[in-house]
Amino acid sequence: MKKKVCILLIAILVVLLSLEFDNYTYAAVNDSAEVILDIEDISETNEMSELEKAYQEINNYIIQNNLPAEITWEQFLQEFELIGNSDVQQYKNKYIDLFSIQQEENPKLRNNKPWFYDTKEELPIKANYSNYNLLSTVKKGDILFEARGGFYITGHIAIVEGIFYSEQQDQEYIRVIEATSYGVIRSVVDDDRYDSRLGVFLRAPNATANIIDSAVDFCISQLGKPYYLDFMLDLEENQPDWYCSELVWAAYFRNGIDLENWSSLSEPGITPRDILSGIFDGRVEQIHDSEAVNITIDELVPYNDHIEVYYSYEFTIYDMKSYKIYRSEDRVHWNEIAETNDGYYSDYDVQINKEYFYRVVGYNYEETPSNPSNIENVIIRCDTIPVPTLRIENREETAITLSFYAEQGVTYFNIYRSMFNSDNFKKIATVEAEEKYYTDTGLRSGNTYYYKISAVYSGLGTTNFSNIKNTKAKLTTPILHVSKYNKEGMRLDPFLNGATSFDIYRADSVDGNYEKIATIPCENNLAWYMDNDNLEYNHEYFYKVQGFNEYDESAFSNSASAKTELGNISIVTRGDKKGIRIFWNILEETNRQVLSVSEKNSDGTGYTEIARTELDKTTSTYFLSSTKYNLKPDTVYIITILEYSNDNYASRRDSKTYLPNNPDYSSKINLNYTNKTDGVNVTWNKLDNTSTQKLVIYECKKNSSIDDGFNYKFLDDITLNNNINTYLFSKSKYQLKTSNEYQYTILIYVYNTEGSYLANSVMVSVK
Repeated sequence: MKKKVCILLIAILVVLLSLEFDNYTYAAVNDSAEVILDIEDISETNEMSELEKAYQEINNYIIQNNLPAEITWEQFLQEFELIGNSDVQQYKNKYIDLFSIQQEENPKLRNNKPWFYDTKEELPIKANYSNYNLLSTVKKGDILFEARGGFYITGHIAIVEGIFYSEQQDQEYIRVIEATSYGVIRSVVDDDRYDSRLGVFLRAPNATANIIDSAVDFCISQLGKPYYLDFMLDLEENQPDWYCSELVWAAYFRNGIDLENWSSLSEPGITPRDILSGIFDGRVEQIHDSEAVNITIDELVPYNDHIEVYYSYEFTIYDMKSYKIYRSEDRVHWNEIAETNDGYYSDYDVQINKEYFYRVVGYNYEETPSNPSNIENVIIRCDTIPVPTLRIENREETAITLSFYAEQGVTYFNIYRSMFNSDNFKKIATVEAEEKYYTDTGLRSGNTYYYKISAVYSGLGTTNFSNIKNTKAKLTTPILHVSKYNKEGMRLDPFLNGATSFDIYRADSVDGNYEKIATIPCENNLAWYMDNDNLEYNHEYFYKVQGFNEYDESAFSNSASAKTELGNISIVTRGDKKGIRIFWNILEETNRQVLSVSEKNSDGTGYTEIARTELDKTTSTYFLSSTKYNLKPDTVYIITILEYSNDNYASRRDSKTYLPNNPDYSSKINLNYTNKTDGVNVTWNKLDNTSTQKLVIYECKKNSSIDDGFNYKFLDDITLNNNINTYLFSKSKYQLKTSNEYQYTILIYVYNTEGSYLANSVMVSVK
């Protein structure tokens, strides 16, 4: 429909700009009619003016096409002067455009005319309102524009008399008053006519209820008069004939609202397109139709003191936000009695032995109404009937069994269920009184369900609801997923609908002894657990879980496992104006390595990878050249090392701020060492504003440079707080060698509170 309206409005705009209107040509009308040619005031000289020639050509066109139209010379001249149009050819073309001819699809006929015309106060056949929500959006006094309609001259205009109910067809319908070739008549508009005639509904924004009533009453008073297109702007009630847009314009103009377009873009007379052009200057507003959403009253249930109205809507992308409930005592006069967000309504303002009719209209989150629902009626016929009793008999994973009891005389029971709380109940079953039990199947394990019932007594009616019972379907088997989380831990993600807690079990093998290691809560079906309790590197652990709620304990889950990381990688970096040197240790089982470096984006939104390199399994250092990688001062770089074995891996990520003007080695740090019997003791001086300190030790062969990573073996890095200035590297802990072939490089990094650092190193021989 949106596409149709867009195409229509574009076409209208083209016409209003006085361009050639080729999109639609309009059907010729075969009805003959007298055409009056009043040319007394045309110049009697042999030379006719250009305007006089245009007038004669238009009248000839009317005669040739047998059109029921009348144009006087005075009217033709007056309108030419009124709109201030100096282009005669353009002015003539406006008239020709009005009479463009086109064939239309044949609608259903009744009495040799389209079925929807001249229906008087009846609905002769079923009207279709399944495509749009016209019954909810269209109101009395609205204006219907049809691009194909009436005599197919400039389209067609009608006024909505109102929405009426047809007992013969048992439905509501839209009735309009319009001037057509059949005269001023009552007709019907439904979705089929709206589509085939390219309809658009308009509304006069300043029309009050009194103005609308008066305008519609005026049109009613003109019923039965003939059609004639004379391009005059007649207003009088005793006017002998009308054309479509003239009638609607006069109805509103008599009440202070002018729908005519008085600009230079106006067409001759008052045309439907003139009225439609009011969309652009505020004379009218377009009433936007939308996809029809159909509300259905599913059931009316009478009780001792009230009536329950249950309704639903067909699923579309337009969810309902609220519902308006209407009630009538005669099916003709309706009153809105409530607005609610629930899927049912309880009407307590009722009397026994009195018939009531109900209907419902839904509104989506854009406040667009649905089509009105079907109409249902009911009578309360009892005063007091004992309510039935409801019990929960059994629970399974996908089923719950109910039992119920009532006094003798019950014909059947109505079963109601809510899946959310003690509101929003829907009827799910009707059970014969002899059954006494009902099993609700197809449920979801762990979900909570609420139930209530009513009993129906023959000749008396329906009881009030029973007590409400709620329970959960039994828990089923949990599902467990385990993944490596970091270098020291495992992440467990159990899932079991309806569980409120889990017990966690761990074993060293799939068939091993599973020991309980934790109990964790589960809220809204969300739970996870981090196991980092002294796990070994490069070791596979197996897990199971069991779920619980207030009713049940589940079976054990599947067994799920993952390996811890291959080992602990430590990264050390140092930088100068040439770039960043990266050092790390190689794990024993490593057979492949990958180095990745990412640069923080200048806008702070994330990181961009600038280097990814496959490395030999023996490589433990890499130089990130400032020129090759275009390193930027004061920029953060993320360095990631991944080491792989055949079936496992380890990773370590570190950050480095590139500070090319910050010295790596400085005389400000005096790093000294002393050989002790149990190891090597290093000392250094304290610096102001120190935040943290780091010591790194490498084992290397003598005569090696610190930049020669191939001959270096990483041993450890130690982070110290700011008040320590001595550390002992134990011979036993680090297996320090006293051989003349080996020596040890010890580096110290001292970081200040602003993130910068100073560093120094010393080469040590162990004695």
